[in-house]
Amino acid sequence: MGSISYAIPHGSSARAEVAQHVRGTRAEVIASNSAPGDGCDWGGTYFAAHREEHGQVWASITLFAQYRGDVVIKMMDETMGPTAVGVGATVLAALTDPPEGEYARQWRREAVHYQQQRSAALAARGQWITLATPVTLRSGAHIDTVRVENLRLWKAQSGTRIRPHWDWFMAEWTTTHPGS
Repeated sequence: MGSISYAIPHGSSARAEVAQHVRGTRAEVIASNSAPGDGCDWGGTYFAAHREEHGQVWASITLFAQYRGDVVIKMMDETMGPTAVGVGATVLAALTDPPEGEYARQWRREAVHYQQQRSAALAARGQWITLATPVTLRSGAHIDTVRVENLRLWKAQSGTRIRPHWDWFMAEWTTTHPGS
């Protein structure tokens, strides 16, 4: 499946254009959320639960980017095997039985796993965690034990505040005590 691109109208944004594009499909959108992109080609991902006239609810996954005042939109559905990292709990909860095909079932499993990992990270707020793979700070220091302040902020034992990648909790980590 290809993509479309067009100039972003004055006063709008790439995310608003994507939402309007997705809502213009044949099926009613009953839940949606957006997440940051892959950091390379795509600036964001927009997830939506669509209800068909006969009641089936399926997921669309729309990648989008903004480039020189244009929005680029690539719309897919769960049967095409796109990423489920970033899908919201409300979108996932709205879905009915998956469409036929292994890609859709795999997508649903990945979406459930994402939500489980995110829930575990939310439960870890205020606790120390040990990362299986240390992060390298701009200073060159390597840190593998941090305190989770919230999903977007860690604190090192030195007191240094660290802004982790938005989906850090998808990597391997365990709760721990500092110095253990």
